[in-house]
Amino acid sequence: MTGAFFVLKNTGSTPIHLLSASSPISPMVQMHETVMGTGGAMAMQEKPGGFTIPAGGSHEFKAGGDHVMFMGVSTAVKSGTTVTFTLAFEDGSTLPVTAEVRTFTGAKETYVPGATTGTNSMPGMTPTPGMTGTTASHG
Repeated sequence: MTGAFFVLKNTGSTPIHLLSASSPISPMVQMHETVMGTGGAMAMQEKPGGFTIPAGGSHEFKAGGDHVMFMGVSTAVKSGTTVTFTLAFEDGSTLPVTAEVRTFTGAKETYVPGATTGTNSMPGMTPTPGMTGTTASHG
């Protein structure tokens, strides 16, 4: 698995609602949020319904916070390359994104018990390439 970290700017005059993402590198892409888990540890979980970005506003998808998670990555994701994914919005519009892959060691989150990831924790997380540094605009 790997994650995408970026800033999504709404350049329009009405709110936009990001529902989902898709990518040729992953059969399952989820919108994730990070919440306080049991024992005070931060835990990530799927964010049902996605994210709303206000008119003229932005939303930061970052390590240790909201992010896009690519599960079951089907091809090697190597630092220094790029990966494409598509953001899908409630109004039916889409936004193609190309992101640079960088090595990332993780923000030390766990998964909320019962999450749809198939595991409740990520002990010994090793450095994983992640997509970061992208700014995408829509509106």
